[in-house]
Amino acid sequence: MPRVTRPEDCILMPRRRSSRMRLDIRRFTRERIAGILIAVIALVGGVIAAAAFLTDSDVARVYSGQFKGFELYSIQTASQLEELVKRYKYVAVMFELPTCPHCKEMYPYWHRLELIQEKLGVHLYHIMYSELTRDAFLKYDVEDTPTFLFFANGKPVARHVGVFLASNVTEAMLKWLEDAKKRAESGAGGVKVERAAATNIAAEESVGQAAFLAAVAAAVAAGVVTTFSPCVLPMLIVYLSTMASRGRRLGLGECTLCGIVAAAGALAIAALFAFMGSLAASLQSTLMTVMAFVVIAVGLATALGVPMEAGTLRVKRLGLLGFCGAYGILALQCTLPLVAGALLLAAAAGSLVRGLGVALSFALGLGVTLTGVTYATVRFGSSLADRLVAKSELLTRIGGVVMFAAGLFLLYYVVSAGLI
Repeated sequence: MPRVTRPEDCILMPRRRSSRMRLDIRRFTRERIAGILIAVIALVGGVIAAAAFLTDSDVARVYSGQFKGFELYSIQTASQLEELVKRYKYVAVMFELPTCPHCKEMYPYWHRLELIQEKLGVHLYHIMYSELTRDAFLKYDVEDTPTFLFFANGKPVARHVGVFLASNVTEAMLKWLEDAKKRAESGAGGVKVERAAATNIAAEESVGQAAFLAAVAAAVAAGVVTTFSPCVLPMLIVYLSTMASRGRRLGLGECTLCGIVAAAGALAIAALFAFMGSLAASLQSTLMTVMAFVVIAVGLATALGVPMEAGTLRVKRLGLLGFCGAYGILALQCTLPLVAGALLLAAAAGSLVRGLGVALSFALGLGVTLTGVTYATVRFGSSLADRLVAKSELLTRIGGVVMFAAGLFLLYYVVSAGLI
């Protein structure tokens, strides 16, 4: 007779889970291919940047003021130019544009003449195109750079537009100065004009403005996506929910203040990068080339979902405003590529004013969006914010595409401007 198994005779053993992990082969392959592409982009960018640095090293030393007397012969404002041409009988001025490759080619030769101007009997200077000098360029119809103007008794008598085409550039410049001086002494009327290869200011400003707008758009997108960082937004939602459970509900004013503080924190960091980039303006060709390739690599990595995370950052006992102020820094944990890309765009803007414009765009993208999300969470609950967090990976990839496009446009600007 078969034995009947009683319940107490049964020993229930927990089912052992397999210790083997399921490998996501497709994701691994995708990330490996993306990593190779990014490495190739970084390598190509490094090689081109190194070549640009070696090619422009001598010129960079001139523009960074390491040569004797650089600042002494630099005209900073339009009114300063007017004062000089009225003070001295003979004055020769080189008009430049920051992104003009022909200017960088010609200035080292012009600088040598600036140093010996007492022997020449002509006061030599150079003036860079900027907001402070724009009126001087407009007054004397300087549309292309480099342009060399010779003034006699406060009036222009000779103009050379573009490079000096000669095997010995210094001698060619000396001959032009002598001819202009003889023309002034002979009392010849009109302005003698000579032309060669030059950079058009209007065309250069147009392309530069487009590159700036692309950087601004990418910075705004980075700020918006950074708001939905899966490392930080859930913490904010929990913080707000805890406050609500204790009977404290934030109003629109407090939510707006949170966004303002977050924008201020992001602006402070981005402005620092913009300032550092402006200090390296003398190496603009190298700087912008490096930044273009880095932003392209960052955008591609983000768009393809390559994991690039910073170490864990924690903030304790800061309160709501302290948490909002540190929001951009905390977001580095999960959105490192986008935040870094926005900071690099601010550094590579080409000038402090444009760099601050990009920095402000990133800050506004973060601050305004965070204000809206905070108020929506307080007003309607966390369900909307939770759905946005769930879509954070998609939003991050979209931001990566925008960053990648901005990097490509920045690289186009570098190439079209002849900086490499």
